[in-house]
Amino acid sequence: MMENNQKRIRKAQELMQQQGMLGLMIMNHDDYQYFFGETRIQPRAIIPAVGKPIFICFKAEEQEIRQAFGVEEIKVFIHVGEQMIDVKNTFSNLMGDLPSGFIGAGSGPKVGM
Repeated sequence: MMENNQKRIRKAQELMQQQGMLGLMIMNHDDYQYFFGETRIQPRAIIPAVGKPIFICFKAEEQEIRQAFGVEEIKVFIHVGEQMIDVKNTFSNLMGDLPSGFIGAGSGPKVGM
């Protein structure tokens, strides 16, 4: 990922942590372009408040995304219903992985879209 995009992600994570947010669900072309520097037909990713972005894609895009971003964590889905369940479960897992003292930990999850 380009350095400028990494700076944008880090800045978003700092702001999320300040606001007690669990993460951002990226679902549109402009946001995907802003954070990751490219466009997709079905742009989907999660930027957690802590940790690396998690890309969400159709099976046919998996290898291309792995190569473009050098990432290992990709949520692959076959249909939209499966995607919705996987996104919910991913955010639930992020709640369990929050560092101690995280501002939003006791108030329930806050997610940006």
